[in-house]
Amino acid sequence: MTPAEPQDLDGALRNLSLCLEEPCVPGELEGWIKAVWEAVERARPLLYKHLTRNHQDHFASIVEEDTEMFRQVTLLKKEDQNILQHFHAVSERVSKLLEKAPRVGPNEAQLHEDVSGLITDGLSFVIQVQRQGIAIRTWLQEAFVRDRGVGD
Repeated sequence: MTPAEPQDLDGALRNLSLCLEEPCVPGELEGWIKAVWEAVERARPLLYKHLTRNHQDHFASIVEEDTEMFRQVTLLKKEDQNILQHFHAVSERVSKLLEKAPRVGPNEAQLHEDVSGLITDGLSFVIQVQRQGIAIRTWLQEAFVRDRGVGD
């Protein structure tokens, strides 16, 4: 990785957000969508690594510390699967736009709805991943500090 590329998931998500939030200037659709595609591709391995390593370690720690949180961990695991599905959908949208953009030439307005949908869906994905991270940190902390009562 070059120094300019994100080396963690938070950096990759920040980069993806910035690309999606960048206004798509008329005549620059191809460049804009290529930048979004590159951001998605940089995020891909970081996302998979983060979900398979970090989250799984956290889930194991939560259940090990407090077995009563097994149901909550099950819900968190399900959300990880939803995140992967959402990422796949965003990636597919980007790929389709990458194919369509060169064909429309100066008639970029034809893809306005596609671009708008991608922006909404992509930013929603970023928020979903961030919320999952917050939820995992919250439940991890709860597993370690929750008062379970002491029986005498």
